[in-house]
Amino acid sequence: MAEYGTVVDKATNTYTSSIAIVNTDSFTAPPLVLPADPRITVANGGAQFTPDNQAIVYTIRGENNVDNLWLQPLNGKPGRQITQFLSDQIPGFGWSPDGKKLLVGRGHTESDVVLLSDTSK
Repeated sequence: MAEYGTVVDKATNTYTSSIAIVNTDSFTAPPLVLPADPRITVANGGAQFTPDNQAIVYTIRGENNVDNLWLQPLNGKPGRQITQFLSDQIPGFGWSPDGKKLLVGRGHTESDVVLLSDTSK
């Protein structure tokens, strides 16, 4: 199981985005805590394991609210961005049954504001 959270450095009173990998077969084993990209967004389904269980993938939000996917290896190697979208958000993603393809849903929200006022007074 992968869970997102922040970890505080008591010496500097700063917070770091982190992903904790918990072995649900043995709750006595300490979790593996990996640094997460600070642009992580957790509202989009959180982190998912890759089909080979060697990494996790999660959504990051960059400039202009554009989402992309980040791959974080579990062996401690640096993570990397695996998509290069220039627009839209990612409300969800998932692996094909054979684990060879990644389906990425993309879209955006349109909204307008209208001010109504009573001018008869």
